[in-house]
Amino acid sequence: MNYSTTKIKPIKSYPTYQFHGYTSCRSISVHECFKICILETFKWLRLRLDNFSDVNELLQTPEPDDYAGFPDECLRSFTINSGFSIDVVYVEKSGIWSFNISEADTGANIGTPTERKAVQGRIFSTDISFRKLDDCVEIGIRTLCSEPAGTEADCEVFRPALVKMLASNPLAGLKNYFPIDGKPVNISTKSDADNLARTIGDSTYPFPVILIAEAPFVTKEMPVPENTILNTSGFSSFGTSQQIFSADMSKISIDVKIPKNAVPVREKEHKKKTVSPAAAHTVQEKAEIIAYDSLARSLIGFAAVCFIHETAFRTIKNKLGISLEKGDVQVIIQGNVSSVHSYASYKKNIKQFSDELKTEMKLFPKRRQVNFGGVLFNSDARLLEIEEKRNDNLTRAEKNELLANENDELKKKIQELVQREVDTAQTSDSLRIMQKKLIQLQDEKDNAIYKYEQTSAAYEAILSSYKTESAKTAFYRQKCRAAAGFPTDKADVCGWIRENFSDSLIVSQRAESELGKYSGALDVASLCDGIYYLHGYNLYRNGEISESELAMYGEDGSWEASGCGKEALRICESDYTVSYNGKKYLLDLHIKRGIKAHLIRIYFCRIEDEKKILIGYMPAHLSTVKRKT
Repeated sequence: MNYSTTKIKPIKSYPTYQFHGYTSCRSISVHECFKICILETFKWLRLRLDNFSDVNELLQTPEPDDYAGFPDECLRSFTINSGFSIDVVYVEKSGIWSFNISEADTGANIGTPTERKAVQGRIFSTDISFRKLDDCVEIGIRTLCSEPAGTEADCEVFRPALVKMLASNPLAGLKNYFPIDGKPVNISTKSDADNLARTIGDSTYPFPVILIAEAPFVTKEMPVPENTILNTSGFSSFGTSQQIFSADMSKISIDVKIPKNAVPVREKEHKKKTVSPAAAHTVQEKAEIIAYDSLARSLIGFAAVCFIHETAFRTIKNKLGISLEKGDVQVIIQGNVSSVHSYASYKKNIKQFSDELKTEMKLFPKRRQVNFGGVLFNSDARLLEIEEKRNDNLTRAEKNELLANENDELKKKIQELVQREVDTAQTSDSLRIMQKKLIQLQDEKDNAIYKYEQTSAAYEAILSSYKTESAKTAFYRQKCRAAAGFPTDKADVCGWIRENFSDSLIVSQRAESELGKYSGALDVASLCDGIYYLHGYNLYRNGEISESELAMYGEDGSWEASGCGKEALRICESDYTVSYNGKKYLLDLHIKRGIKAHLIRIYFCRIEDEKKILIGYMPAHLSTVKRKT
């Protein structure tokens, strides 16, 4: 039979949840508050051991409210091993009480849709420590997760319910700069803003700070109540509406005093109109923003939620350099703005935004470095206890036991430091892998961007070509429809022009007369095609089409507007002059096609005032040299 050796995997350890705060101890002594914190811890533990039929008598303490019934003699160090490990250290002289519970992962939400199965080899260790100070009790709470390196199953951030229990106990009065009571902190005055600045400026402050700016105003339409009368008089600023009511006015005496400077109102200005219930008027009201009250309740021990009134905007800008707009949500971490969310960015789905923000804040304590002040956890507390016992009058056996305990604790401490180095090395390896992967992903991203740009350029070229070809197709369809209506008899040409192009072309009487008298060979379709070009040329001169579009008007007949010769215009000026509406115009432009038998010429000019073209002569060639008589 072949045997395979089970390989030992390295362990990684990291903090998930971390909390540091203080009590306020307003109505009781610090020592009494110290006891309450310890009793709340035991109460929390008993709630967790509810399924155990036999709870160790050391854990059977009074309820927190009965702190007076918990004698100092019960403050002691002890260890319990019962499928899980509990270690309590009390260092009386230093005023430190430290608690640790280590337990294997048993999964979460068993039997529910959000069930998570246990992760093999994962162990949770929760440390709780209290330290008596002159005016309060300092509190430190953390949960460490230890698991085999390479474990892929994500570890949730478990906040011990003890945090909420301490926060809800008014005798404890939990705080860290701000009260930790599940209520948002209102920032409305300069003093409030100064306190906020001090909090954010303290690098040891362990929580993110969520700033929620006062809501903006929005305009809403509101229905006017039924039977409402609108007062349209000149005194409407004193009240624009009143409800109709029924009363015996003969029993009411009213002394009306009219101000000396009151302006009499004409009878017609007193007219009122009844508005139907369907009518509406607009009102200004506060917009709906993130529900900061419920957000603060859900983030006890995770983040500080501050509601910023508009009156404090300027002070916060001056003190912290943070610009706030109404409805803004900003997250501040260790004095730096971590994220900014404008009202416009989340107003369409406020609940989703709130849930995402809540999830982000609950993940914040994971793997963070937190300054726990003077509280000591587990091994450090045990070593301090041993150090203080050195000065006691001990027997040789007690001293030997003390040294053995110290040796064990130092071994634990060395193991913690070694584990920390292992964690650092693993983190470095993970970081290198992640950096390598990041570089790879960046290369893939750059390649994708390059391909996207190439594809976009090709698409734009295709789209541009499609638009151009579509425009050409539309133009030719339009021209085909126009060509189908070209007259075949020259006698109908001028009427056709007036009927179809009166908005751009004017036919002079001379042009119509010359066309009627023309006896040469004439391709009427080509003449009409030239006139169609002139219509396009006028659109071009008016800026309605581009030069490339004008080219399409002329490409079939190679039409192109050109100037008449300056010499011809000078010598034969009378031939190139036409009358229209009592004015004379010089025909300085023309289009042409063919020569001799198939010749077509159309002479014209632009009337800028009317933004039209005046056709002055067609279809023959005007003389270029004055004939002698």
